[in-house]
Amino acid sequence: MLLEFKPYSEDWFKKRNSGKWDDYPNYGKYRQGYIALQDHDSPIWFKNIKIKKL
Repeated sequence: MLLEFKPYSEDWFKKRNSGKWDDYPNYGKYRQGYIALQDHDSPIWFKNIKIKKL
């Protein structure tokens, strides 16, 4: 599954402030930092991941 979104857009802030993240006040606060890989309770494995700045 591939998810595409525009970070810090009006739609992003609307979803961010919808209540799901109330317990995580720093979620989306920083525009630079760590990359998180999520599985959402699916059997998934990550191996040999390479990330480069485009």
